[in-house]
Amino acid sequence: MKNYIIILVFLFLLASCDRVTSTNEQLVLTSSTYFLSVAEALASGFRAETKQLINVKGSLGGEADLLRQNLTNLIIVSENPSPSEFDHKLLAYDKTIVIVNKNNSINSLTQSQLRAIFNGEINNWSQVGGSNRPIQVITREVASSIRVYFEKQILNSGSELSLSSLVFNSNPDMKSAISNIPNSIGYISAGALSEKVKEIEILNNQKQKLNLPLLGVYAVWRKNDDNVQVKEFLQFLDSSNLAKEIIQDAGFILAEDTAISEVNRKSDQSSTGH
Repeated sequence: MKNYIIILVFLFLLASCDRVTSTNEQLVLTSSTYFLSVAEALASGFRAETKQLINVKGSLGGEADLLRQNLTNLIIVSENPSPSEFDHKLLAYDKTIVIVNKNNSINSLTQSQLRAIFNGEINNWSQVGGSNRPIQVITREVASSIRVYFEKQILNSGSELSLSSLVFNSNPDMKSAISNIPNSIGYISAGALSEKVKEIEILNNQKQKLNLPLLGVYAVWRKNDDNVQVKEFLQFLDSSNLAKEIIQDAGFILAEDTAISEVNRKSDQSSTGH
């Protein structure tokens, strides 16, 4: 009988080991894959500043259910999935832009042209009105959130890329490669744009400017959550200069500093050479 009770206790502990409670010492932050890199960086910064334990988990969906089931303390997603259930803080905006070498004569491409370039059907700039030079496609790693957004929102297709594509793992690496490879094309977050590269305008197939949706970056948590560590993490997001630097370094536009119209204006000016 004693052994039976011990086994039952063990099974109960095993079944509940992933459940988050207000008395746990370790905060759990869950992020959609799109924002996983910035979530991990924020968690690292939080550890460094507060010496608090925090665990980051990636999710392919269902973040709201994890929050409802008390399996995570906070989530970072593109919108508050249920305002009636959850509180949220808008951290930043993101806008993915297409860039080329600053000496490239091309100023705009249609979605169809971009899709054909990235899947290898168009492989020379002369095919889209540029110089007679081969196109070097540059992309991000498969798990990159910005690659997922680029393929879904800009290419409007899957991930069948040119076999000659080069792969880089960050906005700075992408910019550096494109600034040094004259015939290259790639994409970065708008917040990472600099004079080293040139943004090109994306057009629909009627040659009108394509207005892509800005993506919000939200921290979301349960309403009336009395977990002290949740409050400490939110305070870190609110007041820490390190948190703001992490968000900016990830290529996002701080929500508190930049209105949506300003994000668009920066992008538009860059494409005209200002």
